[in-house]
Amino acid sequence: MFALSIVTQLKKPAMPRLPLEIIIEVLSRLPVKPLVQFKTVCKSWHHLISSNPEFSRLQLQQAKQDSNVHLHRLFLSADPFISLDIEAYCDADENLVTRLHNFPVVDREDDFEFVGSCNGLISAVFGPDSQITIWNPSTGQSRRLPAAPGSFPDDKMSYGFGYDLKLDDYKLVRIASSASCIEVQMEIFNLKANTWRTVHNLNCCVRLQGGSIVALNGVLHWLVGQENEGMMIISFDLAEEKFLDMIQVPDYVTENWGINPGTQLRILQDSLCMCSGSHTTNFEAWKAERYETKVCWTKLFSFSNDQLPGCKYWLNVLSVAKNGSILLNYEGLEILIYNPKEQTLRRFDVPNDWHYFEAITYIESLVSPNSVNGSVAAVYVQG
Repeated sequence: MFALSIVTQLKKPAMPRLPLEIIIEVLSRLPVKPLVQFKTVCKSWHHLISSNPEFSRLQLQQAKQDSNVHLHRLFLSADPFISLDIEAYCDADENLVTRLHNFPVVDREDDFEFVGSCNGLISAVFGPDSQITIWNPSTGQSRRLPAAPGSFPDDKMSYGFGYDLKLDDYKLVRIASSASCIEVQMEIFNLKANTWRTVHNLNCCVRLQGGSIVALNGVLHWLVGQENEGMMIISFDLAEEKFLDMIQVPDYVTENWGINPGTQLRILQDSLCMCSGSHTTNFEAWKAERYETKVCWTKLFSFSNDQLPGCKYWLNVLSVAKNGSILLNYEGLEILIYNPKEQTLRRFDVPNDWHYFEAITYIESLVSPNSVNGSVAAVYVQG
């Protein structure tokens, strides 16, 4: 279906000796890096690879189904900006490890924070005016969003970024709550419509403090700690634009972690996970699995902090590789790779002329941040 839809959008075949359907089928099975290079073959290939959302969806779908493709990368806001092939590095394949990038940030001294990543797009907020940019590091295309109309207090602000399957659109959410438990302020930016909207009549039974938000299958999740009530997970459906039933955290977490500001939600192995914060005896992750309407939790990994000598404070899990290795961000200074089964520890030497880095995982794709209502908005491309 994807291939036939793409064919109708091209006026003439890229290669007269081959049916266009075959060309599309072959190209869609290639990794992103060679496809970006193939844009120079001819005009029709350039349009197909750069500007055709149907083809980018087909290529991403094929890549997700191919277990041999190294789809996931780790992006570091170091100086210079760099990305890391997660699986290759964990398998000790040094030849496929790093890649340099030019992120569209004007001043490296600006405050910088990742909002999220989805289908190859990374969103970040930076600068004194909280400028928001959506960027595809695989293609270099980026897009700066217009300033949001509302004025929210910075210390109560949270951002989320995800995909609305119903509208086939990407949405960025700004959310804050007042002193009242149910008064929630929310603005949503739709990439296709290129506009901010204020969402009214949101009923939420807890105060939404500022914090990191993760997206999974079109739903935003973030962790809330309440005095005398422990921790709970709040969820917001991007398609329906409404809050869902709260998810209870495991009893073990409540009893042993308490309300730890270092506790984080992460998407690991395509599942929602809770990871223990700093100053705990063991570093752990619990994985949520949904059975009908019930959420069950299983322990994904657990190991003593003694296995990471000198790393007793701010430590966040970034990814879990296929071989079981765990990538960890230690205080924005080091990337650690620990394999609990083999009890081995490696350190990735981050080339960095800045004082620290932010880190986020993403997948390689051709998805453009500039596709608007079937056309393409102004494209900014950096190497």
